[in-house]
Amino acid sequence: MQDNEEFLENDRILSKYGVAKSYDILVDNPFETQKDVLDTLDILLCLKKPYYVVTYSLTPFPKTRFYDKAKAAGVLGRMPDPYNSAMYATDPGNYYTPKTLRWLIETAPYIPRFLLRYGRDHWQGGLVGWLAPQLFRLYRWIIRVINWGRYKHPWFLRLILFLARIWGRTGLREKMPREEIHPEN
Repeated sequence: MQDNEEFLENDRILSKYGVAKSYDILVDNPFETQKDVLDTLDILLCLKKPYYVVTYSLTPFPKTRFYDKAKAAGVLGRMPDPYNSAMYATDPGNYYTPKTLRWLIETAPYIPRFLLRYGRDHWQGGLVGWLAPQLFRLYRWIIRVINWGRYKHPWFLRLILFLARIWGRTGLREKMPREEIHPEN
């Protein structure tokens, strides 16, 4: 298992050499505290942009230790069905991760850090409760426009990728040294 510092160092190395980054984040863990979710936002604040985030609801699969733990705790009924849900809780009433925090996680790569930091610090407040769904709608609209362009007009996707490359450029990309590709163990 990787600790946070090692994870952030790997993110820094990938960013340094211009490698596209996408991170899968599990949400809706019934054993996770709100502090754990806020710690996830803290990590997202430390990542170098650009990166992408995909969230999945934690799904209990039979014959695993997690399944047995969830069954013993009586939380299986609120969790996604591993064979019919595509890894998402299909009923928002069954989410364990508060909706506002979930929206902040999913929009983190696309919003300025100061907004994400404010959202993390004041996520239970009325302003963030109103702002988070607006940001999420904007994020979904952007994704729809990108997908529209990708399938209907190939030049549009090239333009978006070009703009994303410019937006994400934080310095000159260097050629990755051989020792960072194949570290000595």
